[in-house]
Amino acid sequence: MRIYLYSLTDPAVATGRGLPPGLGGTPVATITQGAVAAVIGEVERLPSPVRRGDLERHDMVNRAVLDLGVCVPLRYGTMLPGREDCMALLAQHAVHWNGELRRLHGRVELSMRAVFPIATPKVDEEAIPPGIGPGTDYLRRRQVELLSGRRMSEYLAALRDRLRDDLGGIADAILIEEHSFLLSVAALLPREEFSRGIAQVSAIMAGTGARWQIAPPWPPYSFVAGLDTAETRGAREERPRGGGVELASQLPDSRS
Repeated sequence: MRIYLYSLTDPAVATGRGLPPGLGGTPVATITQGAVAAVIGEVERLPSPVRRGDLERHDMVNRAVLDLGVCVPLRYGTMLPGREDCMALLAQHAVHWNGELRRLHGRVELSMRAVFPIATPKVDEEAIPPGIGPGTDYLRRRQVELLSGRRMSEYLAALRDRLRDDLGGIADAILIEEHSFLLSVAALLPREEFSRGIAQVSAIMAGTGARWQIAPPWPPYSFVAGLDTAETRGAREERPRGGGVELASQLPDSRS
């Protein structure tokens, strides 16, 4: 059996009791090394193919850890050969993980995703001279499409700047990504500022015409680097092509 790592936390809140079952319904426990505790389970191998329920189970454990205290979430598929390897890894990187526990104490992730309507570029048919060839007509219409895309890009850039400015007063860190007509925002916030963050994002997005959703408080997946181990790399190779790596970008939203 190999050790599957869900997250790291403070030993003061880590007992393993009260945590939901992990992958495949297996029990979840903790291993403590110094001032860091690893939330773990035992698995022979990762489920293949990876299903939505597997990702949700991973996240369910980490949300329960977050409810108990600090949670340093690890990416789906993080594994080690055995308990001794887990203890050694915690000891080897003790300074780093102690710093992460302090940095993320009392912090949650606010996650928002928005989809903007795709406007069909309108060509002024009356302005097109009669008798032009199909090649010229195509280039004219393509010019209109490019102009429309450029305007959307400029609009999203302005929206991104406003979100960053408004959240900057309460967030420790902000990540904003845009692609075509999609916009995603992740902000690392003190838990007590989460409602304020929702209000700020909602006020900005209300007039955009986009379909947007904000998740409940998440473990800060977007703000933690994963562990790169031989077991984890092997587990990724076992997953089907296109299998997710970062949980925050894999899980379907259950947002209001």
